Amino acid sequence: MKLEVPFSRRIELYELSDYAAARKWTDSLIAEREEVIEDLYEDCAPVMTSFDYDTGLCGVARISVEDMALTIIERKESYAKLIANEERKAKLFELAMESLTERERDVIQVQYHGRPNNLGLSVGYFNQLLREAQDKLCISLYREQEIRQVVNEEERREKLRKEIREFREGRL
Repeated sequence: MKLEVPFSRRIELYELSDYAAARKWTDSLIAEREEVIEDLYEDCAPVMTSFDYDTGLCGVARISVEDMALTIIERKESYAKLIANEERKAKLFELAMESLTERERDVIQVQYHGRPNNLGLSVGYFNQLLREAQDKLCISLYREQEIRQVVNEEERREKLRKEIREFREGRL
């Protein structure tokens, strides 16, 4: 099942492992975001007292609340983009996994998700199944990306058509 894919558009094994780990990264980014934002809120005060344990000196640090608010907003937006990107990868990977047989899914779970290898397969057969499953996943992910690009392009064109109509009607 070989698909002619331009070299520059191919999904290679490194990228496949990135897609396979996307769900885990999504969960860790959500936890990290909560911790970082909470720390930023805790540090949000017009005046903070600081203590240098090495010298024993106490000092006052002034922080612009407006700057801190902007920083919090920027961090939230940044995390939202990262999480959305990883979530998209995770969904694409899960969709691609549906194209595999049950045995191939088991092999992928062992290889990429740390599931114990209690499948009872010989090393040669395991590796053969793994290569076949990886090929199928790479092809499926490539196809899903192509479909997504076409849909995104159509949505962009429709948005532009709508804006042109509104401009012609004098609403813009």
